Amino acid sequence: MKLFGLLRKPAWENKDAAVRLQAVRSGQDAGLLALLPELAQRDPDPDVRAAALRRVDDVQLLARRLRGEHEARVAQAARERLVEQFCGGGVAGETALALLAEAVDAELIQTLAERAPDVELRRAALERIQRPGFLFERCLADPDSGIRRWLLQRIDSLEALARLADAARKRDKGLSRAARERLDALRLAAGDPQALAERALALCERLERLCRELPADREARLDAAKSDWSTLAERVDAAMRLRVEGYLQAAERALAGARGEPMVVSVPEAESEPVSETDTVPPALPDPELDRLLAALPPADAADLEAALAAIEAEARTRSAAQPDNPAVSAQRQRLDATIAARRRAAREQREAVERDRLEALTARVASLEEALREGNLTQARELRAALEGEPLDRSLSRRLAQADTRLEKLGNWQRWSGNKARARLCDEAEALHGSGLHPDAVATRVKELQAEWARLDGIDGAAAPAPESGLARRFRALCHRALAPARPYFEKRRELQDERAGQIEGVLASANPAAIQNPAELTALRRQIVEALRALDGVSPQKRAAQGRALRARLGEIDAALAAAREDAALAKRRLIARLRRDLGQADAENAPGLAQQAQAEWKALPRCDRSSEDALWAELRGLVDPVFAERREREDADRRQQADAEAAAQAVLDELDALAKADEERLLHAEAHLDALSARWRALTPDPVAAPPRAARGGREERRPPPRRAHPLEPRFDAAVARVQAARARALAARERQVLEQICAAGALLDRLDAAPDAAAREGLRSEFEAIALPAD
Repeated sequence: MKLFGLLRKPAWENKDAAVRLQAVRSGQDAGLLALLPELAQRDPDPDVRAAALRRVDDVQLLARRLRGEHEARVAQAARERLVEQFCGGGVAGETALALLAEAVDAELIQTLAERAPDVELRRAALERIQRPGFLFERCLADPDSGIRRWLLQRIDSLEALARLADAARKRDKGLSRAARERLDALRLAAGDPQALAERALALCERLERLCRELPADREARLDAAKSDWSTLAERVDAAMRLRVEGYLQAAERALAGARGEPMVVSVPEAESEPVSETDTVPPALPDPELDRLLAALPPADAADLEAALAAIEAEARTRSAAQPDNPAVSAQRQRLDATIAARRRAAREQREAVERDRLEALTARVASLEEALREGNLTQARELRAALEGEPLDRSLSRRLAQADTRLEKLGNWQRWSGNKARARLCDEAEALHGSGLHPDAVATRVKELQAEWARLDGIDGAAAPAPESGLARRFRALCHRALAPARPYFEKRRELQDERAGQIEGVLASANPAAIQNPAELTALRRQIVEALRALDGVSPQKRAAQGRALRARLGEIDAALAAAREDAALAKRRLIARLRRDLGQADAENAPGLAQQAQAEWKALPRCDRSSEDALWAELRGLVDPVFAERREREDADRRQQADAEAAAQAVLDELDALAKADEERLLHAEAHLDALSARWRALTPDPVAAPPRAARGGREERRPPPRRAHPLEPRFDAAVARVQAARARALAARERQVLEQICAAGALLDRLDAAPDAAAREGLRSEFEAIALPAD
């Protein structure tokens, strides 16, 4: 079964797309996780590609798939995963902005403009969107006020600005006001008559308020109003121009009177049409002074409205009586009278509305008083009743208030009775604390709670609370004093310990002088001591804790500043070391470079440490210089070791051949001389090259060079012994061959003697055959 399991393909390589989809969705195998990017691009099934993309963290891959994927659901998966990475912190900063700049998917850009947590990323996304409706929505909904103000400047539609001002009125009043101002500015720039009229009327209101209030900066306000009017004068109609100029003249007269200058009334001459020679009747011209009076009418909410209207009516009667037959003046008078009547009617309606609102507010306050009395909330009822004191009331409210006073008095009596009961209970609880066996801190805390409850009851009862000299109050104070008496030695001892701890901390502060310490290690130790003192502040009395805490934190800031300066100096020293090492390594050869690198490392260890990020970066830079040097040295050493191993193997091979030759048969040993010469030549080739000796001065001033001495091979004794063994074996073989030859010669001589003594030819023939069978030397 194990064999079949090994031969089975993993689920993500199955031919069935459903099996692959399930594996890609939920598989946790390391091989699958490594193949997810490839599956997201190569798998033939779109659902499998989409599932793989939902588990991929490579934003570059996701962006490529979003651009190049033709299947909508796969592209949607890539888009959703990209949004998760952008919004979940998987990609941020410059990388996120660069990816957004390369993105072409409108839906992705719009989603990031809505959901990206980073303000800069949302703004970069919004810069690429031109849809007015979407910009309108984000201008209302974006959480950053700066982006909302920025989007407002991109909205140019007057209708959209009006809707935005209304929609933001309750969400963002500043945005609503800015939208109104931009709407007015665009309408004015477009020359909208209504906008121009509204601006002119607003200017009239400013001038009227200036005349009435005469603020300290009235001259600057008048100049500003004149400047604003200069931009509007040529764009409004003649009636509005005449009205505003009347307000300007009134304001100038009011400011002149405030300065103590004589008021000079300048009536502008009315423009008249040219009169032909045939005209005999003068034209009916309006009275500019009546227009001025119309423009000078005070608003309906003015304090001295009736007196001002009466003065204007008297002056208007005088002006109109002087020209009884002028129809233009009569029309002006009618218009002025109608306006005055409307102003009086509006003032009366305002007074009635104010009185109605006042009575409604008083009714609501009386109802709140009655509700507080029904709920038994005496404190709130007394506050509401005190707020109603002196208010003018109608008959029904006065009757309701009298009934509320009766109920308030009765509730006060009940509250006073229940308060005394509660105070008696507090006295019993204070009495029970004596001899209760509680911890002194618990006793003190409980006494404080009882005193706070007593004060709360006094606040509820107000003036009806028992006086401090009353028996109940004196009994309560005596019982509290009695409950705290056993705990006083504990508190005194704790106060002594707190003073002792405060003195220790004062000693630490007095001895801590970061400016006099240059060693970073000593500064670190001092910082540790200050931190320990901060942790020990809980044992100091609250009266001294705050001051000592501030002093310790200030000293800690000085130490941190000194440590930061020391780290900067250390970083500078290490940068100088790296620069010097880079220069020296550029000039050194391969043999001296490792020594320079080792020396630099030793100097690095002697230098103090800087901050972690700088230390890591500088160490990486140093490693970038020394690691190649050490790697090159290791390569040379490895090559030397390999060469030495090859030489040792070759030498061992020569020794092995010599050993085999020494153990060879006699025939081979007889011819071993040539083999020995060849092995000796190979051995000499393995011997290291001799070192040339320096020339030595010879007699007569000439240099004499001697051949360098031969350097012996480390295995030279073994070689000599092996050669000696071979030569000894060869000598024995030669001796054995000589003995054999002598024996054969002796045998041949004996055969010859027998041949000479043979009796007949047949015997001689047989002996001759034996003689020929004997191997004799050629000589």
